[in-house]
Amino acid sequence: MSKLAQLITARSKQIIVLWLLLLIATSLLSMREGANFTDSLSLPKSESQVASDLLKSEHSPDGLGSLQVVYASKDNSPLKPKDLKRIISAIKKLPFVDSISSPFAPGSQSMSADGKIAFSTINMRDLTLSTKGEKIQKIIDRANAKNHSKVQIEFMGANNQSGGDSGSHTSEIIAVLVSLLILLITFGSLTAALIPIIVAVSALLIASNLISLTSNLFSIATFAPVLSTLISLGVGIDYALFIVSRFRQSLRESHSVEESIMISLKTSGRAVIFAGLIVCLSILGLFLVGIDFLHGVAIATSISVLVTMCAAVTLLPALLMHVGVHINRFSIPKRTNKLKIAKKDDSKWQRWAGLIQRHPVKWATASSILLILFFIPATTMHLGTADAGNNPANSTSRKAYDLMSKGFGDGFAGPLILVASIPAGADTGVLSRLYEKLVQDADIAQVAP
Repeated sequence: MSKLAQLITARSKQIIVLWLLLLIATSLLSMREGANFTDSLSLPKSESQVASDLLKSEHSPDGLGSLQVVYASKDNSPLKPKDLKRIISAIKKLPFVDSISSPFAPGSQSMSADGKIAFSTINMRDLTLSTKGEKIQKIIDRANAKNHSKVQIEFMGANNQSGGDSGSHTSEIIAVLVSLLILLITFGSLTAALIPIIVAVSALLIASNLISLTSNLFSIATFAPVLSTLISLGVGIDYALFIVSRFRQSLRESHSVEESIMISLKTSGRAVIFAGLIVCLSILGLFLVGIDFLHGVAIATSISVLVTMCAAVTLLPALLMHVGVHINRFSIPKRTNKLKIAKKDDSKWQRWAGLIQRHPVKWATASSILLILFFIPATTMHLGTADAGNNPANSTSRKAYDLMSKGFGDGFAGPLILVASIPAGADTGVLSRLYEKLVQDADIAQVAP
């Protein structure tokens, strides 16, 4: 680490420029090559995967080709055929739409009992992951253009519950703002708080670009970038916090800026590298789980952590080299520690550490009991599959889900589908008996044959 510290103190400007060039280069490459994330979340040998494979083998080879349009009366009166005719006709004329059902067709079960809520199922052809979002948006635009004020229309995908909604970066923005606030309280200085944020966000942008490029080589799930982003922000700010804290402490002990960077990298820098590599190895352990779509998650997250770790031990010290003794600028009154040697007895954290060291067994026992108490709720955890009911309240898919539940009952928008493979000459009476038993089950609201 001594040689790395010497290189950084001697070439700090060049290191900052290299990171800036890396950000520009990866951004340009990412824009040119694009991303190819996948929605395919297969679970080999699981019951749900076997059922899905059976459906695909007997019906459409592509499970992405359906979308539901939900209609609701705005004036609380029953829907009429003329209210939906223009919408259905307009959607049907789109070249990639294979068919669209009408709630008013004979034998249709897609109209609520009061006639105020209904839905149509759209089947699409020639659909791929790269064109799916664009085509769904065309359907939404066409339907909205032909709609009138009496009918509310919402959309929900049969296999992609987002229904064309685009993701936002709200969670990442909130995470950055909360982190900035915590760092500001911890350091008592805006400058000291901003530096870890700048390093973490820079590493995050580069990692995101690299993940987008990697998605063209490996199968990476659409949710992987969000997961890797939040992990990257967390470890990035954490790693930077270690090094900045050690840097400020060395300055308070009257070391020069160069010496402080040297000390920071030889102590906190080593810990950051060790922690980063351990995190990467742990995440890559997802390859051993045997679930294919988790491989891409492991790759994406490892890239984020690796880039963040490298930024913490190179870009961060280079920035500190230029900030130097001004690390405590823009301080919060009565919150910051000025650059002076602090007496050991003045440190609250040191007194706390001393208290624990004097009674290690008692504190270890108390903390173990506390951790066990925190673990107890996990023993009653109920796991389930997310559907459109988990989407943001203002999304069209969530509104469609709520309308379907209101009109047809809870669970209608997220049904459990039973699939049976019937060999030639097999007795189908067993399915009839199963149907009768399911109908009699008090916990089942409705069974559709």
